[in-house]
Amino acid sequence: MYKEKRGSSSITRLSDGANIPPTEENMDWQAYQQWLSEGNTPEPAETAEEIATREQQEINASAIAYLAETDWYLLRQLDGGVAMTAKMKAERAKRRLEVI
Repeated sequence: MYKEKRGSSSITRLSDGANIPPTEENMDWQAYQQWLSEGNTPEPAETAEEIATREQQEINASAIAYLAETDWYLLRQLDGGVAMTAKMKAERAKRRLEVI
């Protein structure tokens, strides 16, 4: 059995995790092509659950990075400096809610 690789034309053989590049001279690629010709289909690169997890991780990373980049505004305000804008406060609140 085989699995597609995300962002690659290579295939992963599930029995041993081997990466099989798409080269006609490669015996593993030839075996994969034979397997396909017998009506088999490789597993998708990612399941719906894996896609959802990856996408949430990307959202988390983006939100956390934004919060880290704007923390100094809050520190400046707490230290008696210029207050954070309402727009920035709203964006920070939105980003905090995105993180799971």
